[in-house]
Amino acid sequence: MLAQSLAVARLNAMGLVSRPGSALVVVLGVACVVGVMLSVLSVTAGLSRASRSGVDPRNAIVLTTEAFAEDGSSVSQDACSTIVQAPGIAHGPDGKAVADCEVLQALPLEGFAGGMLYVRGVGERAWSLYPDFKIVSGHRFRPGIHELVVGAGALAVFNLKVGDRIVMPDGEWPIVGVFSSGGGALESQLLADAATLSASTRASGFNSVVVRLETPAAFAAFAHWIGANPALAVSAERQVQFYLRSVNPFMTFFTSLGFFIATVLAVGALFGSLNVMFGRVRARTREIVTLRVLGFGALPIAVSVLSEAMLLSLAGAAVGVASAWMLFSGRHGIVVHTAYQQSFTAHLVLVGFAWAVTIGLVGALLPTIRAVRLPIAAGVRDTATI
Repeated sequence: MLAQSLAVARLNAMGLVSRPGSALVVVLGVACVVGVMLSVLSVTAGLSRASRSGVDPRNAIVLTTEAFAEDGSSVSQDACSTIVQAPGIAHGPDGKAVADCEVLQALPLEGFAGGMLYVRGVGERAWSLYPDFKIVSGHRFRPGIHELVVGAGALAVFNLKVGDRIVMPDGEWPIVGVFSSGGGALESQLLADAATLSASTRASGFNSVVVRLETPAAFAAFAHWIGANPALAVSAERQVQFYLRSVNPFMTFFTSLGFFIATVLAVGALFGSLNVMFGRVRARTREIVTLRVLGFGALPIAVSVLSEAMLLSLAGAAVGVASAWMLFSGRHGIVVHTAYQQSFTAHLVLVGFAWAVTIGLVGALLPTIRAVRLPIAAGVRDTATI
């Protein structure tokens, strides 16, 4: 039976080249489903990658208790001084806490139609908090000077470059360098000296405090100490979880959108596959009857139909994956405040092929049953009718 199944499957594969029209219908239908779905899901993958990359697992962020995001948080200078003395925070060779009180300022939307661009004011300890941070062009901003460095993500999305000038409340600030941080969310922003930015925006406090803990396990004790101090009115969160929470609604939206569109397109592809496979069974009536007369069982006949549908569906998946990858892989975008690159992971590719296999199997199910139940006598009398 196995030998019969392999022989029939090989015969079907060889016969596909003689039926390019019907084969193309199935291949293109599946390719559209897989290509469109992966192009949308790659946005979710890009956001997830940007949120997880470039963040030390020991890092934690502190915001005011009622704040959902940094721009809605306000941490006073006194609170900041208290937070950096919390237990569990790592200390550098100089004995100072590896912590940074940061300011976040949104720039006006004018001139940044691609999305929201933020300037983050950081202190001297910020460079120790991001292990993958490096200047790739130009130089760092100088403390006390109206200078900015731009992240690689913001550079790509907003077409900024070294030498460009950004309009700030007290005048134009030049971009003096470009930095990367392992593809992380920090690359979506401009960086400046915190004290200088605070003076420019007339900010009286900070938006957040970022700290590095001695170990990831120290977070629980640190968060408890922070939350137990009623004078602070702040709460702590792991930095990577904060970034993921910030983009999670958008990731959910794009994931739902991708599968919704794929489902709609899959219905059309499914009916197309069903029609083509019924036509193939009809056209192969004489061949199927001959195989039955020669002693081939029901399983080899079923394999002959299913293998054809699987080959066409897998070919469509390959075309869809390749097309989506060539058109969208590495493409930059921004969602509110997070710049990302559309990413095609192995998981997404497997999802695409899984959908293709499902379409092929469901589309070939009824034609397979019809082929297996084809009466030999009826096939001999009229090979044009099923």
